[in-house]
Parts: sequence; structure tokens; C-alpha cells
Amino acid sequence: MAKTDIVLINSIIDERCTSSNPSAQEKGEVFERFATEQILKEFDLSDEEISGGIVDGKDDGGIDSFYIFVNGNLLQDDHDFMWPKSSCEIAVYIITCKHYDTFRQDVINNEYATISEILDLSLPDSQIKGNYNIDVLEQRKLLMVAYKKTAPRLTNLSIRFFFASRGDTTAVGENIVSRSVQIEGKARELFSNCQVSYEFIGSTELLAYYRKMPQYDLELPYVTQMEYQGGHIILARLTDYYRFITNEDGNLRKYLFDSNVRDFMGMNAVNCDIMNTLKNPGKTDFWWLNNGITILATSAVSTNNILTIQNVQIVNGLQTSQTIYRHFSSKEEIVEDNRLVMIKLIKQDDEQVRDDVIRSTNNQTSIAVTSLFATDDVQRNIEDIMKNRGLYYERRVNYYVNQGIDRELIFDIMYLTAGYIALVLKAPYYASRLKRKVLTDPARYNMIFDSGNSLEIWPQIAKLLRMVDKELLILLNKAADFSYSNNRLKKSRYIVTILILARKLGTFNFTATDIVHFDTSSVSKGFIKETWDFVSKYFANEYMTKRWYLNHIYNDASVHWGITNGLEVIIRQDSDFDTEKLKSLAGNQYIKTLAERIREVLPKRPWNQNLSKSIALTLNVKATDVNNSIRFMVEEGLFSQENGVHSDEPNTLF
Repeated sequence: MAKTDIVLINSIIDERCTSSNPSAQEKGEVFERFATEQILKEFDLSDEEISGGIVDGKDDGGIDSFYIFVNGNLLQDDHDFMWPKSSCEIAVYIITCKHYDTFRQDVINNEYATISEILDLSLPDSQIKGNYNIDVLEQRKLLMVAYKKTAPRLTNLSIRFFFASRGDTTAVGENIVSRSVQIEGKARELFSNCQVSYEFIGSTELLAYYRKMPQYDLELPYVTQMEYQGGHIILARLTDYYRFITNEDGNLRKYLFDSNVRDFMGMNAVNCDIMNTLKNPGKTDFWWLNNGITILATSAVSTNNILTIQNVQIVNGLQTSQTIYRHFSSKEEIVEDNRLVMIKLIKQDDEQVRDDVIRSTNNQTSIAVTSLFATDDVQRNIEDIMKNRGLYYERRVNYYVNQGIDRELIFDIMYLTAGYIALVLKAPYYASRLKRKVLTDPARYNMIFDSGNSLEIWPQIAKLLRMVDKELLILLNKAADFSYSNNRLKKSRYIVTILILARKLGTFNFTATDIVHFDTSSVSKGFIKETWDFVSKYFANEYMTKRWYLNHIYNDASVHWGITNGLEVIIRQDSDFDTEKLKSLAGNQYIKTLAERIREVLPKRPWNQNLSKSIALTLNVKATDVNNSIRFMVEEGLFSQENGVHSDEPNTLF
């Protein structure tokens, strides 16, 4: 390793530490984030997606990040995922990052002990001997769900381990290498027919990753082309198109496909037909049998049968492109294929026209609804108002990140959606658990992105939440029992922000207009810390994840700071926003019947915190069904719940 490599890495980390980036608080954390971003660069993940896989903290078992990809798509929520209906591939990335200038033995020893348990999916959580935090266990659960759900059609499973430091990979000790081989062997022992690798990433490798910037200006050789009214119809050789969509390492340029790349359907019936056509050349050319590709660009210049294209964005034909990529990348050596693929290229600078093309072409296939939302007028308006305030709204994943814009100034659709739900709709509990599927519900989407609202609300929400995030990350790292994790940040940011606004405005019942006119500069670092100091004492309680417990915090805060106005709004709204779930409970006859049985076996009061578990054992039913039945009784007003204790006397829910 050249000595300058570690100097350059140190400079990059130091620059991030001194910047105002909210994820940059100390060198260890900054290096971990930086290394993870570089290792996962080919997946073109958003900031929130990267954060979702970070498991670093107390009881992390030596693992810093844990990601699961199904057919190249990041798995974050097994309920809100487009599972492939035919053959699929699972790739697991387990990353350990240390801001050391060497690779240390104790790190990899700790990891070996963890892998032996975490990847043994035959072990129930109750039989795991090690202490692991909730983030590690949640990722393990996701892997278990993915493995079981795709088992009948799983064609490939790969597990890649990474140990990143600032060290020299050519000088890794023999004992460390030997332990990495043992980790590989343990993974193969637990999963049959599994491809396993353990990779050491040092300063040289990190620099190589870092210097690979997305390339949007590309050259496409063609056989023939026709130009008309600013557009081109092109016939290109399959192998030339394959090289067009891959980088120098042979990896797919996923950023060219925008967020639509996340919707590759795997080797379903249609894609299997495409693959069979590729593998078995017949009398008919490929382009006769295929609908082709649509590319948007701002410029295209033809010279000597090569089209030089600027700002390439492939907006339709991702199934074909992915299948072509898989076909050629599976070969040890690329053999020239003179068959042709048809490409429609549209030159257009007008953002509105580009959005119309994206919406029109993608409506013809099954893609994520959130990708289509990016073209809505209200989304474009939000982007414009944010940009006018020096902020950047990513209607499409990593659009501004790939342009090198400071991440502190970038906000994605889910971040602002959650902020609106928490601060304007007064549903902070729901916001902290927000899933993308909320945007597939037209009623809720229109409630959030109401064109009648002042556009000024969006930059205000962005500035408020980012300001709070920035200070909370420092405070979370300094707190004795906490180290940074995305889940902790999500649980705390909305509580703290709501209390800050309530304290400043003197009411919990503040409006969107109040937020628009709120002076964010009036909130000092000390004010945020004072608010967090009050909230943090509640975080040790196991009920921190419960809605009623959060309402208990708001109730205590109202007394502590004398904010008596509007408390009931948060308590009511956070419950009302989840009405669909409540309706499904009320409509479940089994839950109603079980509720009657529960009332018959209730012990004498006072009831303890483990009431649900004891009743489940008595009635020989699932504890989750008991919880749902009790919740049904609470919502029906038959029970109340306060400080974790149920009561059969109807009362206000706290």
C-alpha cells in the first residue's frame, strides 16, 4: 500500500468530521459510514437505506452493518417487498469497519463467535447464547424470512464478509487470514451450495471505490439509427449494449436505471423467455421479439456509428437490460453477439416532459408506485421550493447524491413524508415506523401531499428535523448507554421535535401555518439538549416502542413545562392515523371472541406487566392474538391502559 493512500483516507475522514454532515460525529463513526458507502456503492442505496442496515452499537457482536439483497433489491421490510415469483438470488453483506491502521485479531475473533450463532437459522432466538442488540436480531429475522420464503425458487445464495480498516491488505497477519477462512467455512457449513467470501478492505481499496464516480455521459456503438424530431431509433449489437450498461469491473451501472432498478422481477416467465432467446439464437433476430429499451438524455451526437450520449437515464426496459446483463456476465469470456436490440432515445431538457415520458413508459409495466409518484406535479413543486431554500429533494433515489451535493442538504421522499405525518398530522408513533406502502394508499398520499397546503411547510420540516438529527446524533453518542443507530434516531427525533415546537409555541395543537412561520434559528443547541435530557430518561424502559408509552412522555412533558393545551390532539391523532389496522382488528371475529374469553380468566387486580403472556399460556393461544384482543378492547373503550397496566374500567388511554 502506498503511504499516500492512508494520508488521503485520513483527509477524507477529517473533512467529513469537520463538515456539518449529521452522520459525522466522531472518526470511528465517520469511517464506518464512509467504508460502508463505498463497499455498497454498486447498489446505489439512499442514505436511509444505508442507515437501515447499520447494527453497530452495544451488543452488536462485532458486526457493524448487515444487508440482505434479493435479486439485487435491498430487503428492509418483509411485508412491503416485491418478492420474486420464480427463480431468485439472495446476497448477504456483513460488514465490520474499524478506524484502525491495521487489521486486528480480536475483531475477527469476535465476529467468528457471532457468525456461528447469527447465521444458524435453525436456532430460535431463545437458544442464542450471545447478547445481541435488537438491530442484529431484526436483520437475522429478515434473513430467515427471505431464506424460507424463497427456498423453493432460490437459485443462488451468496454471503460476503468485509473487514474494512485503514490498514494494508498485503500485510494482514496469517492468524487473521486463517480466522477469515474459518468464518467462510462456518458459513458454508450452515448453508449448503452457498458462495462465501471474506474480503479485507484497506485504504488502497477504499480509495479505488471512492474514485469510481457514476458516469452518465456514455458512448453507444450502433449498427443503424434514425433521427427524427430530436429523437433516435437505434439498433445496437447485444454485446455493445451490455458494455454500455456495465462499468469497467463488469458490474451493472444501476444508477442509470434510477429507482426503477429496485423493481427487477427476477427470472419470472417473461424474463425466462428473454433469457431463453438470448441463450438459443434462432432464425429471428432478438429485436424482433423484444419491445426494446427507452433512454432519456439531454444530448446525443452521432460520429462514425457511435452515439455520444449525455445524462443517460434508462427509463424503460429494465427487465430486458437486467436479463441481458445476467446472460453475458455469467460467461467466463464475452463472445461477440451480433444480434440487435432496439433502443428509443429521447433528447429532452424539459423536466416536465422527461417526467411525462417516465410515467408513460413505466405505467406499461409493474413498477413501484413510489417511482411514479416522483413525476407528480406536487412532487416537482416540493423539489422547486426546497431548491429555492438551498435544499435538495430527491424525488428519485440518489439523483443529487450522484451529483456530489452535500448529503446534509439532501432529503428523500420518505424522510419528509415521515416528518409531515409526525409534525402536521400529529402521528409521531406512526411516523417512526413508516413504511413505503403508506404512499400506495391514495387517500393517505393525498392527505400528506395535499396540493392545497403551503409549499413552505416542506423546507421547514426539513430544516427542523435535520437540525434536531444533527444534535441528537452527538447526544446519542455521548450518552453513557447509547451509541449511534438509525433506529434510536428514528424513535427519538419526532418526540424531541414535537416537544421543541410545543415548548416554543406554548401548545401541542400547533398547525402547519405555525410551523411555516416558525423561526428555526430560535432553537439553540442548548434548547435541543435540554429537551433531549428530559426525553432520554424514558428510553431505558422496555415499553419505549409502545404508543401508549410515548403518550405518557407527552403527558409528563406537558406537566413539566406547563403545556396543557392540545395534548389530547397527539394522543388521538396518532391512533386515528392507523385506522385501517384498527378496522381489521374490529372485523376479526376470532379476536372479538378471544376478547370475551380473556375477560373470563382475568386475575384479580393489580395486573402485572406480563399479563398477556400469562393469559396466552392459560388459554393455550398465541401471545400476539392476546395482545390484539386486548388492543381491540382498549380501542372499544372496554379497557384502559396506563403505565403498562390494563384496567377493566374504561378510561382515557395514555
